[in-house]
Amino acid sequence: MDDVRIKALVEAFAAGKINRRQMLGRAAGLGVSAAALGGVLSGNLGSLTASAQDGGSELIVSLSGDIDTLDPHISQLLIFGNSIRFNVFSSLVRYSPTLEYLPDLAESWENPDDKTYRFTLREGVTYHDGTPVQASDVEFSFKRIAELETVFSGRVANIATYNVIDERTIEITLNEVQADFIDGLILLSIISPAIAENVAQNPIGTGPFKFVEWSTNDHISLARNENYFEEGVPGVDALRFNVIPEAQAAIANLESGAIQGIVDLPVAQAVPLEGSDAVTPIIVPTSSIHIFELLG
Repeated sequence: MDDVRIKALVEAFAAGKINRRQMLGRAAGLGVSAAALGGVLSGNLGSLTASAQDGGSELIVSLSGDIDTLDPHISQLLIFGNSIRFNVFSSLVRYSPTLEYLPDLAESWENPDDKTYRFTLREGVTYHDGTPVQASDVEFSFKRIAELETVFSGRVANIATYNVIDERTIEITLNEVQADFIDGLILLSIISPAIAENVAQNPIGTGPFKFVEWSTNDHISLARNENYFEEGVPGVDALRFNVIPEAQAAIANLESGAIQGIVDLPVAQAVPLEGSDAVTPIIVPTSSIHIFELLG
């Protein structure tokens, strides 16, 4: 049994999932002697590290709950956005870490007048199944969102006309001037008509990760999109979300090295982690547009 435990600890250390202090602490908790652990480290760490690298890197993150569907035009859950929407799909625009607007599928956009927006899509972008992205997919996606009558429908309700100029360019004209139009597009995932038919079972997007598996109330597994349009992204080969409803259980998993991150954590539980050597809390700005929409 010691051999199995030692191998698991050393493999986790070699893969970067735990640091040396965590490894020694867990070894002591499992009753593995420091001498036995040291023997494995000195003799086999090189081969174990190579084995971990060959198998690819995986990031495991906890979610406080499960998603409700795989259709990006239906799910209104913030958990869906954190796990599926921003990883599997792309929108025309996205936020920067400081909440500025950045190009996503749209390489650029301009305003010929106060009610008109002309978007130019990135060249050569394909969906995960190899299908090329076209400007007509934007029109299809927005019209589908309007027809489904979800919280996202209001974001396209002011659109008067669509004009697909060519395969990479679409012009959208509004009925009235709308100051938050660009902001409203960030949660609107772009899909093609062919994908829409089975998107609730097989979500195919253009995001940095491909969908692999959804095990209800257990986990969501994603794999690296080798053809993603942003160089160097994503930084891992696999991304897994484990459903862990209890915050303290998620923290325990994080501190033990079983997971590498927690998506959302109540402030009361997050504050004590600021002084932890094993956990790094990251506080980022967020948009309140969801609250404003719910308030009407």
